[in-house]
Amino acid sequence: MTPLETSTTAAVAFTGAVQIAGGGCCIGGFDGETIQAQVSFSAASPFGRVSSMRVRSGCSADTDLESADWEPFADSKAYPVYVVINWSGFTICVQYQDEYGNLSPVYRDDISVEGMPRGPLVNPTDWYPQIQCFSEQEVHPGPGEIITGASITFSWPDKNHLPEGVFYKVFAYGGSDSFSGLAASGQTDGTSITLQIAPERAGEIGWYVTLVDANGTPLDHGQCSSFSASLLTVDPPTGLKAIMFQYQP
Repeated sequence: MTPLETSTTAAVAFTGAVQIAGGGCCIGGFDGETIQAQVSFSAASPFGRVSSMRVRSGCSADTDLESADWEPFADSKAYPVYVVINWSGFTICVQYQDEYGNLSPVYRDDISVEGMPRGPLVNPTDWYPQIQCFSEQEVHPGPGEIITGASITFSWPDKNHLPEGVFYKVFAYGGSDSFSGLAASGQTDGTSITLQIAPERAGEIGWYVTLVDANGTPLDHGQCSSFSASLLTVDPPTGLKAIMFQYQP
């Protein structure tokens, strides 16, 4: 072993890597918040122990590291990421150094960052007792109804004045003699929504409508059936607590 090999020789001999969030495709948070990106480091030199590294986040070229300070080698660190609305990116670059001063190549990783909009703060607990439930006779499609066409309009009566940040969400399951798969879903602040359902879902479909917040999280109001988020009074002792209709594309 010869310490202080030429930089070219050392770079070829080094092995190393950097990985953000375990190699996942993306991380995310709400617009305007700062999250922590967990980054793992690994390196090996044939000339000696890897003792230090220099790291730069938001890098776009190897030269970005030239002004970065050297720090002791660590196998894992967290870096702050400021989240903006929609999609953005986060990059990290690192170069390693062994105890004899030999340098590794520059390693780089990147990840997509999803920024989700902040919905209004929802605390409708005091409003829960005012919820008006929907019976099978008040909604469309109704029990046993035959629906044709590529799209289906789900509707319900205008009984409730929704607080700010509260929405209706429809879920439809089934088709093809199976209720194990989601056929369609959608969210609205109105009293109807039209959803596309694939032709291969032909058969019996079960649907229900719930209350959700702006992020689609069900609000368990416990007013209408033993399914605590549902607005339908459908409550069979077994099976899907939904209204069943026939779908014929």
